[in-house]
Amino acid sequence: MPFTEKAPTAEKVTFTMTKMGFFTLVANEALTDLVWDVATDTIRQHAELHAANRDLSFSNVTYAAFAQPIYDYTTSGTCNVLSKTTAAPYTAGTGITMAEATSAVYGTGLKTPYLKNASWLLPNAVWAATISAASATLPVFGQSAGYSVARDGAGLNFLGYPVYLSNNLPTTAATTVAYGVFGDIQRGYRIVEQNAVPFMADPYTFANAGQTQFLSSTRAYGAIMDRNAMVSLFKT
Repeated sequence: MPFTEKAPTAEKVTFTMTKMGFFTLVANEALTDLVWDVATDTIRQHAELHAANRDLSFSNVTYAAFAQPIYDYTTSGTCNVLSKTTAAPYTAGTGITMAEATSAVYGTGLKTPYLKNASWLLPNAVWAATISAASATLPVFGQSAGYSVARDGAGLNFLGYPVYLSNNLPTTAATTVAYGVFGDIQRGYRIVEQNAVPFMADPYTFANAGQTQFLSSTRAYGAIMDRNAMVSLFKT
């Protein structure tokens, strides 16, 4: 039996580290006179800011300088797209119908190996509308009246796949907007952080004003690693 030679191909992915930082000015009297630990509380607030901005980076195209959006389907390369229109089986509105969800899982060319660890990444509004609509139509799909996707959704699970929510993902309110993804996100997307979050206290720069400056920064970037692992949910 003859063998056919085939060289593997790969798409180059570049991570361009981008620095993001925050600073807070605290009065020296607050550091010495107050009963709670203001410095520790400032560190906690900075950690929350970095976490929120990390989510913004991969989920909002406005922050494209910090990361490639996870739902990006415009860059060169293969990418699965579920285009949501008003034509059957797609409907207008914020949520995803059962027919659309089934199409995302089985009708978009997503390879079976990627389904093993697949999950949904959706905006809060889309998920709320999805479980509401699905709960109302479940009897049509042969489920008993006592079954509720809303109860299932309390565990963040849809069609047997986990659901992760982001406050910063676009919604389907506007056309030509990708609002989420489905697939093996761990294989499809990667966030690289160059270092932990360094935190510095500078008592000198604003000493004349009686203030201490707290600074923190991160260097990170996110990019799509495997376009075939995910489906971009896109509204036309």
